[in-house]
Amino acid sequence: MSALYVDRQCNGSSAGYEGCEYLCCGRGHVTRAEEILERCECKYFSCCYVKCKTCRNVIITHECN
Repeated sequence: MSALYVDRQCNGSSAGYEGCEYLCCGRGHVTRAEEILERCECKYFSCCYVKCKTCRNVIITHECN
C-alpha cells in the first residue's frame, strides 16, 4: 500500500473529486468522531472580567486506509 494515501482526509458524503472513494483509490476509509471542548457564549462583565461556558462539539473526520 502506498504511504501517499494513508491518513489522507476525504469527504465522506461526496461522490466527487474530494470524496473518499476517489481520493482513497478504492482502498476504503475510516470515519472518526472526536469530541472537543471549546469556550463559548462568552460574556464581558464590568472591567476586565470575561465569563464563558464550555461547549462540547463533535468533529467527524474521514481518512483513507
